[in-house]
Amino acid sequence: MNTANWLKHLKKLNPKLGVCMLENSNAHPGVYYINEKNEWITVCATDYNGGWVPEHSEWDVNGHLVHSGWRRVVKVLLALKLTSNEKVIKEFPSFYLHREPNPFAKVDLQDKVQKKTQEYLAENLEKTGASCLKADQALELAEEIHKKQTDHSKEELAKAKWLLEKHPEELLKEKRHTYFE
Repeated sequence: MNTANWLKHLKKLNPKLGVCMLENSNAHPGVYYINEKNEWITVCATDYNGGWVPEHSEWDVNGHLVHSGWRRVVKVLLALKLTSNEKVIKEFPSFYLHREPNPFAKVDLQDKVQKKTQEYLAENLEKTGASCLKADQALELAEEIHKKQTDHSKEELAKAKWLLEKHPEELLKEKRHTYFE
């Protein structure tokens, strides 16, 4: 669907939802929620650039999100109770009438890491009575995540760490494009 329709649907699902994208950023625009204190709470990524929002999500071979797909965003909103089944059916009458295609499901790296984390936590709880990671386990998980990252994501992470450590005031100056509030 085109982005104008997507934004209208989002607003009808919950009037406190909006979409924001940082200027000169390669990251996906984000769906945010404005809470009672007028704070922006990030919900998830969405597609916006290019004038078209795909129906289904796509991931690369490393499990990184390439296109978020509007169905994924709606499922996230439902899971976070930021919208209701009734509103979803009203906006997308066929939402529950068919299953998503998944002939070549890609493995999400986070699932493997989460599984390994849970195994370590259960193992440590059994051995020591404490449900926490040992330093070597945490380093092993970090290495697993780092191995699968693309060069672009490594570069973005390094930039974010540098900014946070050396110039936290720069983070406050980043310009935002707000499509609606």
